[in-house]
Amino acid sequence: MPDLRGLNSKHFKVAHIVKPVVLTIKAIVSEEVGQQKQTKGVVYFIEDARGLVLNDTRYTTLMAAHDGSELTEKYVGAVVELAVNPNVTFNGQRTGSIIIRVIKPAGEQVGE
Repeated sequence: MPDLRGLNSKHFKVAHIVKPVVLTIKAIVSEEVGQQKQTKGVVYFIEDARGLVLNDTRYTTLMAAHDGSELTEKYVGAVVELAVNPNVTFNGQRTGSIIIRVIKPAGEQVGE
């Protein structure tokens, strides 16, 4: 039976992504997340109210698509795809993880 905890969450969870979804970045903000209330970047999208918490891999992916810029405001308008990599493990358990792929960096014109 699937784990349905967190389906009403403010942030995307692996269980939310049943197939790849294409979204446009609206904003990136700092928020306290998780049980330890760590401050992390959270990406919000035009098409969905849920945010995606940025881990190092997701942040690096966004940064690389924007010429290495660490200025997250430069990512607004980028079109990205969220998907699940089911082979990610955490604490020895296969948990899967949401991955992000930049389809169109912010500021890039269609057809470039």
